[in-house]
Amino acid sequence: MTRFAPPLLVVLTLALGPVCSHAEGFFFHPKVAIGHNEAQGTFTVFGLDLGMQVDDQLAVGLGAYFGAGEHAEHDQELGVGPFVTYTQPLLSFLSASVREEINYVDQKRPVKTTTASGTTYTHTNETGVISATSLGLHLRFSPNFGVSGGYRLVVALSNSDLDDDRSGVFLGVAIGF
Repeated sequence: MTRFAPPLLVVLTLALGPVCSHAEGFFFHPKVAIGHNEAQGTFTVFGLDLGMQVDDQLAVGLGAYFGAGEHAEHDQELGVGPFVTYTQPLLSFLSASVREEINYVDQKRPVKTTTASGTTYTHTNETGVISATSLGLHLRFSPNFGVSGGYRLVVALSNSDLDDDRSGVFLGVAIGF
């Protein structure tokens, strides 16, 4: 799945972007983020949001993402689920937001083994449901392009291993259609 997830997101972006952009109140937002947490170190996430703008500040929808950490072969996460986000404009180009997601995740968790001959990595497979709350600031360069930064708090709702050290800071790029 690792080799196919980012190209699949590009194909979906190109295929669905023009369709979703013409529907009043609906949006299609592909995004890329880089973050850091204790479990993964530096990680990269590719995601898609398909949703509806309820009013100027409130949006709801369905999001999906694929992410991998520093040891991508043994550290991957695929998630999908509903979200709600509230945005408060601060300046014409700057806003603050809070986003709540409930995601079903399929996760490879890295396991580090250190011996006299060196360090090796393996992984365990975990699945379940998480709650992810993100607080962020968004700098918008145009109506369809911006950068975001903030903190993501992850809480396991089913499998307690899913949230171990997964909360952390992020910096991302969002593209809207």
